[in-house]
Amino acid sequence: MQESRRRSLVWGAGGVSLVAGGGVLLVAWIVATIGLPSAYSSVISVLAELLCVIVIALAWRFRRNRVAMAALTVALANGVIRFLLDTGSQSALALTLGMLAIALPVNCTVAALSRDHRVISRHSAVLGGIIVVEAAIGAGLFMSASGLEGIPAMWLRVIEAPQAGLLALLIAEVLIALAFFLRRAALEGALLWCTVACSLAVMIVEPGEGSALLLASGQIILLIGLGEDSYRLAFHDELTGLPARRAFNEALRMLNGEYAIAMVDVDRFKRFNDRHGHEAGDQALRMVADELATVTGGGRSYRYGGEEFAVLFPGKKPGEARQHLEELRAAIAERQFAVRAPGRPAARPNRPRQPKKPPRKTKLTVSIGLAGPNKRRPAPEDVLRAADRALYRAKEAGRNRLSVS
Repeated sequence: MQESRRRSLVWGAGGVSLVAGGGVLLVAWIVATIGLPSAYSSVISVLAELLCVIVIALAWRFRRNRVAMAALTVALANGVIRFLLDTGSQSALALTLGMLAIALPVNCTVAALSRDHRVISRHSAVLGGIIVVEAAIGAGLFMSASGLEGIPAMWLRVIEAPQAGLLALLIAEVLIALAFFLRRAALEGALLWCTVACSLAVMIVEPGEGSALLLASGQIILLIGLGEDSYRLAFHDELTGLPARRAFNEALRMLNGEYAIAMVDVDRFKRFNDRHGHEAGDQALRMVADELATVTGGGRSYRYGGEEFAVLFPGKKPGEARQHLEELRAAIAERQFAVRAPGRPAARPNRPRQPKKPPRKTKLTVSIGLAGPNKRRPAPEDVLRAADRALYRAKEAGRNRLSVS
């Protein structure tokens, strides 16, 4: 069970963005260090802006305004660097790179710590206001580049100091990593690497093709995060966090050879809902899902619908899967469930009040039907129906038991 929990922590939500994002950044860093053929320079120089259009379009479709903010920030940074390189203003470029080394991690942190809204919303206006203020400061730096009149000397020392950018990156990475481990979300994993890519682009590599490539890699990383996030929307159940029925149907099509399918149903769930309310019912389903997520024997659990779940055991015969399911059934039956009082906040308040009554405690049980393929039922759909019939036999035999077909 502990091994299953560790596997879920590494490869759970956000795992793809975390691993793939690091890979993209590593490749971009190597290519930026080696250098690109001159034939690609014109495309690379505007790639961050081109990718920004795609990121914002997808962010608008999936209502992920904070990703749109991050993408817009990266694109603007690339545009400003290219403009200053074209004008040949070295003093303004050096000062702007120092400012970007602070502003880019700050913006990515704000995006990571925010909640998602529509791209066109009040929240987006606030995020856009941050970018506007930064752009105004950058414009002031550029206008003052000849002699830098009007800019306090202390500000110049802070902006130009490389330690300021490194400190901003360190603080940003700590806060974004904390947000990632608390939420286990793909977008936080993408923002983690996007921040590193942006900081490398403005602090380490020479401004030009190398910085443009690293900023473009930041956009690619955001696209990976959006892709994983949209996948989870389609294939994972929002209430329990388990893979949803669509993912289960996909897994059925991939089965071959030996396998076992188990159908799991929460006993007397309608009565539980009527007695304790739908909010408590949702809590109960999450508790059962927590146990199902730790099933041993190589099984993988899915939310099938309502109070029904499914567990697949690829490469296992029903006899081999049976013991693992019996352990799962016993673990659920032994676990005490405290019914949360109606109206109780989801998050723990700063000053929790002592409840007038102790929380009601109850226990839940599940019935399980298990089946595998044979000559009479060679297809996964046939095995699924057999497991469903075995589940009903377990219900009729008194519930809280496993029946094998």
